[in-house]
Amino acid sequence: MPKAYSPSALKLVSQEELVPEDEIFEVKVIVAHKEMAKGQYLYKVRWRGYKPEDNTWEPATNFQDLRLVTQYWDKIKQKPDIPVNDEHNSKWKSKTQQRTQNKRSRN
Repeated sequence: MPKAYSPSALKLVSQEELVPEDEIFEVKVIVAHKEMAKGQYLYKVRWRGYKPEDNTWEPATNFQDLRLVTQYWDKIKQKPDIPVNDEHNSKWKSKTQQRTQNKRSRN
């Protein structure tokens, strides 16, 4: 039988970062890439609902769904220097507050 602990005796070990709805942007398409270092890429993203001049360069760690990155490589018929999953070895990170404010000010 599991031991019961009072809430005050529990310690928070880890917590997923919660991202407010208005800080999550939907990718329309990845339009380009550039290699920053061996196997480290930035992807030029066109955002749904935004103009091409609002495109931004994003690391793979900023994508919730890596299928977008994999589909991009398939579309251009190339392979990255490292597998996409290795490039995304850290947990998904939200867009910075500054980037969010920049996008809001453009609307």
